[in-house]
Amino acid sequence: MPTYNIKTLQKKNVWETETWQDAETNRWFDKVEMYRWGEVVIYTDEPLDIEEASKNENGFWITLYEIEDQSFDDGCALYFKEFVDVDEEYVDTLWNEDGYMALEDDGFEMTDVETVFYGPLEVKEINEETD
Repeated sequence: MPTYNIKTLQKKNVWETETWQDAETNRWFDKVEMYRWGEVVIYTDEPLDIEEASKNENGFWITLYEIEDQSFDDGCALYFKEFVDVDEEYVDTLWNEDGYMALEDDGFEMTDVETVFYGPLEVKEINEETD
């Protein structure tokens, strides 16, 4: 199975969107976080076109692949969006109160995560050596 190490080459190009939902009341919202730098190791079913993946013209959707390892550095932005049956100010208050714990205590659980790298990337195939 092809394995790749992928790194962002420019600042502020890692975007992680978490969807938080309350299954009982059907309230939900997205929490978006941006990081200055990111690196990930992924497995793919088919080999990547390294040159095309490095250009990364439409964003590289990390969560479409099996992830072995990931590292995001220096979170530089966080905001909430796409509110359904919940008020933005209420979510901000919960977050400022106790972060993830306050969201979970209010009945929300994270139901989805999407991670996208934007901008040019460094893409290297990892050759696994067998014994």
